[in-house]
Order: sequence, then structure tokens, then C-alpha cells
Amino acid sequence: TYCENNPVMFVDPTGKAPHTIMFSKNSYGFLSDSVVDNAIESSYGAIPFVGGLMVEGIHKMNGIETMTKDDLYGKVKDKLSLASDIMSQAEKLGNISKLPNNLKIVAVSIGRKASILSYAITAIDISKQFAESDNCAMNDLVDRLIGDHLGASTREGVIAKYAYSISRIKELINKGKVSYKADWLGSISSYSYDKKEIERIIEDLKVIDAAMK
Repeated sequence: TYCENNPVMFVDPTGKAPHTIMFSKNSYGFLSDSVVDNAIESSYGAIPFVGGLMVEGIHKMNGIETMTKDDLYGKVKDKLSLASDIMSQAEKLGNISKLPNNLKIVAVSIGRKASILSYAITAIDISKQFAESDNCAMNDLVDRLIGDHLGASTREGVIAKYAYSISRIKELINKGKVSYKADWLGSISSYSYDKKEIERIIEDLKVIDAAMK
């Protein structure tokens, strides 16, 4: 489909995939399809379809990397799983003294932290579907609703927060608490949302962020 990139061999010249961007050694952010697309177009004009090699070079020069299905495993899932195991043990014992400091300082109950991390691991598997065509619009929607809160000190942290966010937002769409309209290119033309539900996701991301440090 239109969004199913092969990130090993090609880069989609239209940028229809979620991306991370490195601002500095310890500062990374999220870029949606449309943001990358617009930035390339405004900076370089129309990009010819040459197997994506030109766009790939532009990406590397600007610290932009396309998220792939493989990115969702390895460091991302391993780190979330480790934090989830530690949190589960603390929950059973009712004792937070054994928790790493980064998880201690997040002002959420042990049970809630454990629940968030458990969901985040499940979200990794769900988010493999981001290559499907309907997710062109989903990536844009995630950026509009939560994009400013997906930054992290590592690229893996951004990916973990993105996976959690897109899974939660899909749930809210199914429940009728988020709705949107998109054009045939996947750009959002209008959207509405339950403010409290989005604020809850933003609070949950603090736990994901702490777990990935």
C-alpha cells in the first residue's frame, strides 16, 4: 500500500511514515508524515521519484530516521519489559524502595505505573500495523494531539511513547472519544477529541519516559 515503505532499500519520497529526529545527543523528537513532507518541499522544492535516494540523503543530513517495525523490538521492548518486571515486583511487595529513582519520582501509584508499562509492551505489537495505509492519517493525528509530548532523551524513548500513544488513540477512536477526517493523501482536515482522555495519555507518557531512561 501507499505507506508500506521498505526502509532497508527505499525511503518513501512523500515521507508517509512516522519519523524520529535527533536535535542533539540527548534530545530526540517525533515527526509525522506531513511535517517531514512539508519541510522537504519547502526546503528543496519538488523531489523527483528516484527510489527515494535523494530524500534518504536529506533525512540523514538532518538527523531524521524513519521508524520501522524492527525499531519496535530490541532496545525498546527489552527496556519496557525490564521496567515492567521491576514494577510488578514492587506492586506485589507494596514497596517502592527497590524502584529505580527515575520511576520513583513519577507521581503515579505503583499499580497505575505497572498497568501503563504492561499496556506499553502490548502496544509495541499493536503498533507494528503503522505501515498500513490508514495510519498515514493516524500518524498525523498523533502529532496534532500529542506530538509535543513525544520528545525523549533517546530515540528509543520517542518510539516507545509513539507506540503507546497511537495504540491509546486508536482505542479512543473506537470509543467515539476521538474523531477525524482526512483527505486521500492522509492529511487531517478536521478532528475533535475528549480533552481529559488526551491529558491522561500525556500523564501516562511520563511513566514511559521514566522507564526508557
